[in-house]
Amino acid sequence: MRIRPLTAADASAVAAIAEERGWRPHVEAWRIALSLGNGFGTDAPYGGLASAAILLPHGGRAAVLSVLSSPRCTGQGRASAVADAALAAAASIAVEIHAPPAGLSFAQRLGFRPIGTATRFIGRPCATARPEGAASLRPVSVSDFPALVAIDEVAFGAPRRPLIEALFPMAERACLAVAGGRTVGYGIAWAEGDQLAVGPVVAEEEATAAAMGGWLAAGGDRELRLDVPDDRGAMRSAALACGLAPRGRITRLVRGAAPGGRRERLHALAAPWAG
Repeated sequence: MRIRPLTAADASAVAAIAEERGWRPHVEAWRIALSLGNGFGTDAPYGGLASAAILLPHGGRAAVLSVLSSPRCTGQGRASAVADAALAAAASIAVEIHAPPAGLSFAQRLGFRPIGTATRFIGRPCATARPEGAASLRPVSVSDFPALVAIDEVAFGAPRRPLIEALFPMAERACLAVAGGRTVGYGIAWAEGDQLAVGPVVAEEEATAAAMGGWLAAGGDRELRLDVPDDRGAMRSAALACGLAPRGRITRLVRGAAPGGRRERLHALAAPWAG
């Protein structure tokens, strides 16, 4: 089978595979991933895309891998072929993948090892008292961007400025947390298809993260998606308090050295394809 490079023009075809798998299509999200990352795909003999892998590198220090394959092409080795091509492109960079239960054994066969889990919360947020935190919260302004990018890099362990810049045009709410004149957290709520995705949420303190989660979810008039690492108790509590329900588990796996950073400060993922 021939593996070909994918571009942003293939976003609709990638979304079609996701829809075949019972996921929401989110064409714009895949367009961002393909614009910022390296895509590899195989075409189906019946037409259209059969499999896709997208490697999203963050500053040459870490990368996130996504792999999709059409259920109509099961057993043909297409998912493994595109994943191998993406991992070869990663070379020695540490790579992580966020796998649903059905994809866990596949990721482990590729040499990934699990290091954590996250829960996806879904629902229409209800009005609730916002958790109190020591930091003051306000909307993000243009002048805040350098400080926001800097605290994100500390938390994630690699620079993600291109990703943040790509998400901001789709942001419906963006929150900054300030304490003692210093930026101590930020969060984004952005349009992901017909859902509002909350993430990333980065904060030095759990109480600040929970307060930002409430700030970002407040006033929502549509379904909200929030992916929370399972050891972030305050954010999980905030999600439940505003009426969101757990709707699935995601396992975080890595291949190579575990990415650095202060991951305890990352309280919500941007998306499984982005970290």
